[in-house]
Amino acid sequence: MKMLLAALTLMFASPAMAADVAVMVSPFSVTQSANAPFFQARTALEQAGFVVDRTRETDPARLANRFQAAFSEVGREDRVIVYIRGDIVVSNGRAYLLNAENRARLNPFNVGLNALDLTPVLETMERFGPRALLLVSTDKAPRLLRNPRRTALFPAVGSRDVSHVEGEGTDLMLGLAKLANQRVSVREAFRGSEVRAAPASGQAFLPPAPGGPNPREARAWGEAERVGTIAAYLAYMSDYPDGFFFSEALTRIAELREQPKAPETPAEIEDALNLDRNTRTRVQINLQVLGFNPRGVDGIFGPGSRAAIRDWQLSRGFQPTGFLSGNQVNALENQADRRRNEISQEDEAFWQQTGARGGVASLRRYLERYPNGIHADEARRLLAAIEEEHLDDERRAERVAWQQARRVDTAAAYRDFLRRYPNGGFAIEARERLAALTAPTEPAGPTDRQIAQARSEEAQVLENPITRLLAERQLAALGFNPGSVDGRFTEGTRRAIRAFQISRNIPATSYLGRPTAVALLNSVNNR
Repeated sequence: MKMLLAALTLMFASPAMAADVAVMVSPFSVTQSANAPFFQARTALEQAGFVVDRTRETDPARLANRFQAAFSEVGREDRVIVYIRGDIVVSNGRAYLLNAENRARLNPFNVGLNALDLTPVLETMERFGPRALLLVSTDKAPRLLRNPRRTALFPAVGSRDVSHVEGEGTDLMLGLAKLANQRVSVREAFRGSEVRAAPASGQAFLPPAPGGPNPREARAWGEAERVGTIAAYLAYMSDYPDGFFFSEALTRIAELREQPKAPETPAEIEDALNLDRNTRTRVQINLQVLGFNPRGVDGIFGPGSRAAIRDWQLSRGFQPTGFLSGNQVNALENQADRRRNEISQEDEAFWQQTGARGGVASLRRYLERYPNGIHADEARRLLAAIEEEHLDDERRAERVAWQQARRVDTAAAYRDFLRRYPNGGFAIEARERLAALTAPTEPAGPTDRQIAQARSEEAQVLENPITRLLAERQLAALGFNPGSVDGRFTEGTRRAIRAFQISRNIPATSYLGRPTAVALLNSVNNR
């Protein structure tokens, strides 16, 4: 493989002392038919005033001398362009351009003898800062002889003033031609390639060609660049429709229009936050904690939420827009967290004063103030235990009273029991016994015929289930407990009917025949 080195020289007022230099290193001989973009780039540079000097050296030492000779032509105010395309190896943080003839025996110990060390080239470019341009072809990826500490292709390039472009070789040649022909910026010339650093990206890399912008237009363009807005570039284009920077102004406007528009109104600012429903719900909860009622916690910012946000903003000295910014969402969360801590401390202190001491009144007092407090569940559990204990006491007292009434077995004893426990578990038995004791004579038991007739009549009277339900309700209202009032005649219902029949001197068939139904109806009307 042979390497081509072409030194391109643009002479200034003092040609013997200084010149702009472009060094192009390619891995093979170039013919016009094989690589037209290369010749387009060379022609463009020649038309811009460059002088092309080519050489085909393959020896690293002679290539180093060629670079030394090229750089010696460059003055302090001149420009340097280096284009590299070929076999590159990175070893111990240094980059080398290979001599293909020695490639087979290459190793980390002899790479410096068989390849051109590019570090001096790159260090020399750093002296020219923004007037230096490094072009690296990505047609071949660099090889690594040893894991470098830095993976950049040229770790020796530390200056951020040097423009550094990487891309396909053909693209770089076309970009170089554009750079020379149109006198555009590095960024504009190599659009589509990867521009690593371009500090003067808004300015042309090469000076204007003869007949370039006059001083007034140059000042107008400089002002447009300083302001950097679409309106500023449009103003330049309006004043100079055939201006030198017209195409660059179009590019700037397109870039600005592609940038996302910054939100301006409070509603747009909140919209840009993309608050999900959970976050909105959290905001509403935080407002409630701080005493600002959003009139519902549903994750939807309606009129109530907007009013609560405005009131909160006023309390904090914010503009009362009713819409939140990111900082305000965080401020609201932090303030609510502090308030929650205060509430927790107040809750705990009140619990120690009340519920922690026990007692029904203290527990209820705590729950009235903190129905969802830290100790609310514990307070309800203690209250339930106390109430269950009282209920057990009442049940035991009722059983003792019933046993006493049964022992005495008088109408007065049963009346006293029913006065104290009208709906107790022994109320039906007490009423039946009271009816038996107060009846003038014990009625004879019903005959089989009476029972059969009452059963038949009940089937007709209670054909509608609603009538059954009403009958049970009336029995319960009169104090004859039928059990569950559900329209089903259970054993408890039958006992209640029988007790009612006995109280009304009706044959106690336990069935709701016509006489019983009429008497029950009259009892309703007489209440």
